[in-house]
Amino acid sequence: MKRIAVIIWGFSNSGKTTTIRHLVGVSKRLCNCNFKILNIQNTEIEVFVEGQSPSEKDQTLEELIHVYYKKDGLPNNIIVAEQINGKNAGSTINFLIKNQYKINFFVIQKPESYYKTHWDYNSKAIPSKIDLDKRIDDIRAVFSN
Repeated sequence: MKRIAVIIWGFSNSGKTTTIRHLVGVSKRLCNCNFKILNIQNTEIEVFVEGQSPSEKDQTLEELIHVYYKKDGLPNNIIVAEQINGKNAGSTINFLIKNQYKINFFVIQKPESYYKTHWDYNSKAIPSKIDLDKRIDDIRAVFSN
């Protein structure tokens, strides 16, 4: 089975965790280091989810997986938030490459970027519903191929 990784790549407070929360349908507290089942085209797919950037947690993705993944080997599907210029961003990418994951980046470069997502640093309002839905659809499509 092929391994797939989705990295939601952005600056602090850009909407990475919000995107993942809406994708997997959980509250913020339940979004970190957990397994979720995504139903994609009537197929249930188990995904290891890390909604807080490993760089912000001051841990590597590899450390998080080894703590929370209780099965042998590695998860086949990963969704992880990662901070642009985060101190562990390089190790996140290197870990995924070393373990032969097909990496899919979804970039939120600035609060107003990524398919016209509207994000206000001051208010921390969530991205507009239309733009958030588009991003989630794009991510779900990665797992349907």
